[in-house]
Amino acid sequence: MYNWFETLAICSWQQLTFQNIRNPGKMAENALGIRRSAKSRFTRKKNEVLKAITRNEGSKIIKKKFEELTDAWSTVEGKHDIYMIYLSEEEIIANEKWIEELQEEYNIASAVYAKFENEH
Repeated sequence: MYNWFETLAICSWQQLTFQNIRNPGKMAENALGIRRSAKSRFTRKKNEVLKAITRNEGSKIIKKKFEELTDAWSTVEGKHDIYMIYLSEEEIIANEKWIEELQEEYNIASAVYAKFENEH
């Protein structure tokens, strides 16, 4: 059984692979939209973790929120990789900065979470 986000991801992948197979530009545009959506989810989950830690909402709640953030990070990485398939070499180099910045955001949130866990 898939959760709603996994179902969306499967539907999105099918849309990319079946409907636009003859139009790589359209496929890249769709992949970019899917990546954008995954980044939005990642940003929301990151903010939830940091707010929960700031408010000291409790270890179980914060751990669950961090697990959701980790899942969102994994999803955005995968969507980024799919998007990169459709890019030229120059575009790939330019887009690496995007994922590296997001990786840094995840690393910072992970460090904040680890510090919280060590203190509690």
